[in-house]
Amino acid sequence: MKVLQLNVRYSEGGAAGVAFTLHDELLAQGVLSCFAYGYGPHGRGSESGRADPYATELANFGTVLANISTFGLTGRDRFYGPSARVKLRRLIAWADIVHLHVVHSYFIPLDVLVDELCAGSKPVVWTLHDEWAVTGRCAQPGTCEVWQQGCVKCPDLNAYPPARVDRAATNFEWKRSQIARLASKTALAIVPCAEWLGEVVSSSGIRIDRVISNSVDRSFWDEALRLQQVHSAGFEFSDRGAAAPTSVAFICRDLRDRRKVDWELLRLVDQNPDLHLTVVGSNLPDGELAGSTIIPATTSRAEIARVLQRNEKLLFSSEVDYFPLTIIEALVSGCEVVASNSRASRELSALGTVTLYGNRQEAIDILHSKAGDAGIDRQFAPDVMAANYIELYKEILG
Repeated sequence: MKVLQLNVRYSEGGAAGVAFTLHDELLAQGVLSCFAYGYGPHGRGSESGRADPYATELANFGTVLANISTFGLTGRDRFYGPSARVKLRRLIAWADIVHLHVVHSYFIPLDVLVDELCAGSKPVVWTLHDEWAVTGRCAQPGTCEVWQQGCVKCPDLNAYPPARVDRAATNFEWKRSQIARLASKTALAIVPCAEWLGEVVSSSGIRIDRVISNSVDRSFWDEALRLQQVHSAGFEFSDRGAAAPTSVAFICRDLRDRRKVDWELLRLVDQNPDLHLTVVGSNLPDGELAGSTIIPATTSRAEIARVLQRNEKLLFSSEVDYFPLTIIEALVSGCEVVASNSRASRELSALGTVTLYGNRQEAIDILHSKAGDAGIDRQFAPDVMAANYIELYKEILG
């Protein structure tokens, strides 16, 4: 079985991490997988992607710049070079199944992608990592539900990916027509990554096949398992005594993202003598969180496993994640999660030690409470996610 994984990025972002984990696990389980991606950091090439014999790049810097410009004015990507289109066509011809992940944001026009998928007549699995498929423009509408009325007027043109001119209503109908065209010409299985997202997609009139949850990646899983075994043998990872402050981790790649980072809450934790905060992330404003341990953002999931092992709790303040990898990494590590009351957090609270807070003071109170130790959770293992997708591939191939 040959599977083409298609994602806008090679390794940056949560969806890329999930897609790459699946790609890696498929190879380990004897399924030939090729990872095709749009571009690397800042719209340029990905050095790690180019070094991967099972990966190939499908866009270039000029394409990215052109699509950024046109998206701001039209709300959709417009450009894709002829040589890149030929490469995509050959990859589709090679594959038995095409597996789409995130295919928006300055990568490839949806109608061009649908043209090639329909011409290739290969079964398509589309994992939804966000709400882009159901909206007229953005991928993360947050609490906005204007899309339920067809995005008649976009209330927030800054929602990612941002636009300058409101074309959301026109693009809403156009996008639905493209999805319907793909479904009419191919065997299409749409797979949300979370139950709550599946409910949103179904309510929009788009038929879903099933829900398959994200997993942690192999390097994180192996390191978390190793650390848990060491811990079980009686070794400790810190010399803090019973009277020491409760250790709290906060992880966000870009600390400038106000949708994911509650700065007022972080300041309260930083200033609290009974709590010690460790922040993993980049772009920390000067002078902020002087009493905390700061670790630059890292792509090493093994390092994140070690950070979580050293902490008792994870603080999670994002309102826009869908099936947050940070939370499931904490659950795998046996860390208690204190999370904002979002739809994603509510779903995960039924699966592990996730405690929801409604306001900042409530979050502080929960952080002060005694943490439990959940241990390793097999439901988020990478081989479990891969097995679920292999089962779907076999079904769709007949």
